[in-house]
Amino acid sequence: MIIIETITIDGREFTHTYSDTYIIRKVGTDEIYTDAMDVLDFEYEETDTLIPDEPTTPEQMQEALGILGVKV
Repeated sequence: MIIIETITIDGREFTHTYSDTYIIRKVGTDEIYTDAMDVLDFEYEETDTLIPDEPTTPEQMQEALGILGVKV
């Protein structure tokens, strides 16, 4: 099941999209993610690939937020 939640970081709203079971794909692209943080609204669909057992590390999350321009 795809889960979508709005998260506010440093006063900016982000859409956090993820699945509880499968890797997700941004509709209309070949981009795949275990979870996605977007400043714009995008539609995602589940793939048939299970999410790996390894959780995202804090360093990976910091890098992703940096790409989005958020300073933590």
